[in-house]
Amino acid sequence: MKFFIFSLLILGLSRFTFSQTIEGESPVEVQVEDQVDEQVEAKSWPIDPLEYHKLMNDYRVSLGLRPLEYLVPIEKVARYHSQGMASRKRPFGHIGWQFRCQWLNKSLKAKNCGEIVAFGQKTPEAVLKAWIESPEHKESLEKPHWTHTGLGIARNSYGRIYWTQMFVKLESVEANSNR
Repeated sequence: MKFFIFSLLILGLSRFTFSQTIEGESPVEVQVEDQVDEQVEAKSWPIDPLEYHKLMNDYRVSLGLRPLEYLVPIEKVARYHSQGMASRKRPFGHIGWQFRCQWLNKSLKAKNCGEIVAFGQKTPEAVLKAWIESPEHKESLEKPHWTHTGLGIARNSYGRIYWTQMFVKLESVEANSNR
């Protein structure tokens, strides 16, 4: 019964988009492994993340926002989370997002970090549409202070696709903020 209640709580929390300013916090070591569950790894890249990136940037530019630069280190952190959800090593949602953000803060000198997740959408167009139709996710997509992003995609053995997009604001980009 406790597990059921905890699961409901986690599912309820997973509907929210989390964003955290992590200035001044001491970074926690987070190991982002390149090797993950082989069942998930074999099916991990059903879609090119850069295809989604172009669609997302087109959307942002249509709103008068700057396009986000794509960084592979952010993609790796996002993919690690998507693979964990796909392999059921962690539940769907934002469990551990603080550690992912702290790792990005330490390695990229990020000032701010956010994350959105989804599952089940089969195309980049479908996941972008789902995120735009969700007020919390739309808010994250449209934050003007983001400078960089990465998208992690994984597919489980049943063919269900898990998506994680992470956003950061890098200190070094502040001077170039009016692109």
